[in-house]
Amino acid sequence: MEKPNHGTIKIACVLLGHYKPEEISLEVDSEKVLVFGKHEFQREDGFEKYEFSRVFKLPQSVDRTTVTSRITQDGRVLVIEGAKHEEEKANNVKFHHKLDFRGFRPEQIKLQLRGNKLIIIGLQECQRHLSRRTASRCILLPDDVDPSSVTSFLSKEGLLTIEATRVLPRKCSVEVTRKTDRADEEPEQKASAKARKEADKPTG
Repeated sequence: MEKPNHGTIKIACVLLGHYKPEEISLEVDSEKVLVFGKHEFQREDGFEKYEFSRVFKLPQSVDRTTVTSRITQDGRVLVIEGAKHEEEKANNVKFHHKLDFRGFRPEQIKLQLRGNKLIIIGLQECQRHLSRRTASRCILLPDDVDPSSVTSFLSKEGLLTIEATRVLPRKCSVEVTRKTDRADEEPEQKASAKARKEADKPTG
């Protein structure tokens, strides 16, 4: 058995038997990974078909949009893996957010910014079949994110990454002054003047 790729979490391993890689399909939702297999071959007296399905729980620490599968070098085992959940991976400089837009092209994805709310809309139209496919997502940007710095890029795997610059708080120094009440100063000044006059009187 091969070791999992660095930085990934192994979800499950499935023995393929006589199934070919192209005969295996995966479906992923927020809680589970579904694996389907369908194998057909022709016999002299007709066709024979085999099918199977498996359900695996998706670990909470795995980002479902990163779930992938690979075949071991010997071709016998299907390994299902995923990366750790990084929906809001942030550091002192950048804000990151990943979204699943598989099947869409960059020109079919539009971003709309309303205050700190970012709306992402995917629209795919097919004139030949008169069909339309839409997908929309909405994320709230943190208060320390500069909305004007929002950018996005779509990977070959269909993952749309949103990035923005975080605004670091500025350091400033404030001078501390002491505020006195003039009404309180006057009695003190009068008392001081009276004391000086008493001291200046000649003693007989």
